[in-house]
Amino acid sequence: MSIRLDWEIEAEQEHLRGATEDPDIKRRRRRTQILFIVLVLLLLLVVGGIIGGISLRLRFVDWQVEQLLRDTVDAEIATLRIGDEGAYLTMQRSATEAWYQYQRTIFADYQILKALPNTSLEGEISAVMIDGTRGRVQVREIINGVEIERVWFYWRYEDGWRHVPPDTTFWGDERTLETEFVTVSFQALDEPFARAVLDQVTNWVTTGCQILTCDARPPITIVITLTEPLAIGWVDDASWTMRLPSPYLDRMFVATPFSSTTQIAVADALADRLFTISADNNAAVYPADAYYLRQAVVSWMVGRLTGARTNSFLMESIARNYGEFSIGRLVNALQPASSIAILNDVLAAPSLDAANLDWRDVLTWRLALEGELIDRGAQAEFVALYDPAASALALARFNSNVRADGWVVTEVQPDIDTAGVPRLRVQADANGAAQEVIFQLAEGVWKRAS
Repeated sequence: MSIRLDWEIEAEQEHLRGATEDPDIKRRRRRTQILFIVLVLLLLLVVGGIIGGISLRLRFVDWQVEQLLRDTVDAEIATLRIGDEGAYLTMQRSATEAWYQYQRTIFADYQILKALPNTSLEGEISAVMIDGTRGRVQVREIINGVEIERVWFYWRYEDGWRHVPPDTTFWGDERTLETEFVTVSFQALDEPFARAVLDQVTNWVTTGCQILTCDARPPITIVITLTEPLAIGWVDDASWTMRLPSPYLDRMFVATPFSSTTQIAVADALADRLFTISADNNAAVYPADAYYLRQAVVSWMVGRLTGARTNSFLMESIARNYGEFSIGRLVNALQPASSIAILNDVLAAPSLDAANLDWRDVLTWRLALEGELIDRGAQAEFVALYDPAASALALARFNSNVRADGWVVTEVQPDIDTAGVPRLRVQADANGAAQEVIFQLAEGVWKRAS
């Protein structure tokens, strides 16, 4: 006979009681539970409906506020189209007169722009941002066939939205984009511009360092700024941080946020820095040819990076006839007082006349240099620009202040004089008049002989 524990007996009794529970009691308990669940669901439905109603109401209010802003912008643009300055100025608001004066200038500018072909001032609104009582609107228009976008700022007063001065605190959150050696810091509104800058500058550094043989690609930081100074350039001579103003401070070209004008300025600053590190920071001595060669290389590099025409004829002819890497070799070999004769070694040419190069920009610089040296009283340097056989002519011009300011060399024809000396017959535009100048190969360089 087995022994049963107390807890086993109690469990059996409980089971027996449950098995004999009154069915009515069970049904009432089940109805109570169902009723409770239904009540809870109804309560949740009511609360959800209230919240949804409030949300819809708030969204409707927000829509009304935004629609009022859009209507205000449309009305403001209409005043520009019809030329109603009085109505346009009533839509402006500021505590200072400067804003109203600025808007008068803007209004006058728009009246001129309206006359341009392929111009539409419909003012398509591409984006609206509202934060409490302030609004930001991105407006697109077509000026002379080019689609541009401007950002206008508004404040909601008791009498409606009014156009106010730019709010630099409403440019969006701070962001960063980066590649291996380029970082761009900006605020959210400028993201299309920042991405274009990042891609382009990254490619430029890669190309520039390949041509100029940089030992290492420098880490560059570009800060898109909204504050003074707004000029494009490096923060200081030692820093690799560049400041770049937001295009929305004026207008942004929709198809090309990184405009050609801004590209040229950035490429110029970058090319100058890459030249410096490639030339081991050797500063050229004025007025040695090295001083001009630096300018010529930087100018050519700007054209190479941006596709702009920079009239760096000498470097273009070197790249075309001897390859781009010859320019890198020139920069590496350049010394502070180098003359143009350095090209003989860099290009392995027997003499300058045999190098098959375009000398137009170099000779234009030489002619302009004469006036600069007269202003400095640098007689020895002035005379050194001339062939030794023409030193008396040089002294006479120096003492008489005879200058070639503004002369531009337009054509160069290689020639040989009766003594067999190579020379260049140069045609120059002397401020509207044609002028012939002879340069002769002397002491290994081109010197003026007439």
